[in-house]
Amino acid sequence: MRNKRIKLDLDKTMDETPSCECDKKIHTDTDKGILQLFKLAASSQNHVTLLDISVKIEQLSAEYIYSCLKSSVMPDLLIQTIKTAIVGELPEREHCQYEEQDFVGTADKTDAVLKNFASIFHHLNSLELLESAVMNCLNKVLPSLLLLLSANMTPAAWNSSGVVDQSMMLSQCMLKLYKCDTTGKLLTLNMDSQNHDFISPSSSLFGKYLRLVKPCLDRDRWKRNPFVQASFIHLLTSVKQSSISEHLTDILPPSLNFIDDFVVENKISGIKCLRHIIANTSSEELRWYGRAEVVYEAVKHQLYTKNATLLQDAIPTVLAVVRVVERTPDNIHSGLLLDVNRYDEIFQMLLHDAELENNIHIRRALTSHLWKFVDELGIGVVRHMKNVVHLVSNFLEIYDGPEETSRLNALMMLKSLIKNAWPRVYSHCEEILKCLLKLLYDLAVDETTTSKEVKDNLHDESVSCLVLLRYCCPRLVESYLNELNKPETAECIRETVQLVMQADVPCC
Repeated sequence: MRNKRIKLDLDKTMDETPSCECDKKIHTDTDKGILQLFKLAASSQNHVTLLDISVKIEQLSAEYIYSCLKSSVMPDLLIQTIKTAIVGELPEREHCQYEEQDFVGTADKTDAVLKNFASIFHHLNSLELLESAVMNCLNKVLPSLLLLLSANMTPAAWNSSGVVDQSMMLSQCMLKLYKCDTTGKLLTLNMDSQNHDFISPSSSLFGKYLRLVKPCLDRDRWKRNPFVQASFIHLLTSVKQSSISEHLTDILPPSLNFIDDFVVENKISGIKCLRHIIANTSSEELRWYGRAEVVYEAVKHQLYTKNATLLQDAIPTVLAVVRVVERTPDNIHSGLLLDVNRYDEIFQMLLHDAELENNIHIRRALTSHLWKFVDELGIGVVRHMKNVVHLVSNFLEIYDGPEETSRLNALMMLKSLIKNAWPRVYSHCEEILKCLLKLLYDLAVDETTTSKEVKDNLHDESVSCLVLLRYCCPRLVESYLNELNKPETAECIRETVQLVMQADVPCC
């Protein structure tokens, strides 16, 4: 009831009295003590009042703040102060994202609240040792403070550049106080006691944070909580190894919810979360309860998109999850052909899409990771060899803009193909040789805006492929190259022939 009266009195004061009387009230509260000051902060919705309070806190001594933090009511007051800057659940909108006008005034309040806590942490960092009562107070507040900071670590519709800077600065103060080098280490600390030898998942800072935000991230509510979503993504990507495994049941569903949305930005966020989870969780744990299969189907569905940015993130993620789903047998590098598996399924899909795609940006995205699939398939790539050689030949003929990304991607895929499927290269040697020599001639006579650095890179990769080809099919390649080493042949081709013939045997 007292807090409600303070809130009503404050609102009435801010509406009906001039600013000088508000300042007088703040001075009075300061005289009564820091508890009254924070009661006013917890109930205030006016950023000017909050800024004035932060100035008053800065003027107090560190010892006085330290003694007040031992009070049993301080954690609740601090949490209520934080809540004044946390964006709550918003009304749902169909086919629309939230904009800056939905968060009017939030940045100012956040800036004021962060300055309040910056003053407190600045005072506490000046002290050498903190008692357990003070640390217990901070531990109770930390999950809520972490929610506020993590949601404002990057520019968003609800903050400003000043808020982002304040959040980063306060985050460093927090790490210094808890003697942690990174946010990931901070998230693993035990919040229930000072003993960090054994930490149960529920007592860690990350566990308490997840318990705080979990209701806002379920399937029906997460889209109405963009603030919590941004916080979750930032902290999830800061956590490593064991903490991911311990909280897998809490962090996997929201990530799958993000990727299942129609908004591309949410899909990309979900894919990045899933890739981080895959990279920091053991394959066995991901296979439990069919989790890996669910992730595979969710990410595979994103390969049908026509958004190049989404494809750039989706392809390496689907490759990462296929490594988990497909148990790699010991004979994969022994020269034995394997049964058709998901590597073949995804690789064939990407080959087909790349061959028929006319959009240059999507074509670059599709080809950027194909060479990795060739390496994963190993000798099994011979099942797709005809299609791969045909795709490489087509891509090397097409000018791809000043950066020549698709051509470079095609050469990387060809190099991987020659290394992994060398016993079958002989059957396609002539076609490969022709497309490489044609590319080298095109580069020599090229008059486009392509930089010399890019041309040199293409030339070096082409020569590297020719050297590998000569190593795989020495007699056939040398016979063709010797025929080209004549005066009537273009000088650029003759120089390349000499380079290839003089090159040492490569290490495959």
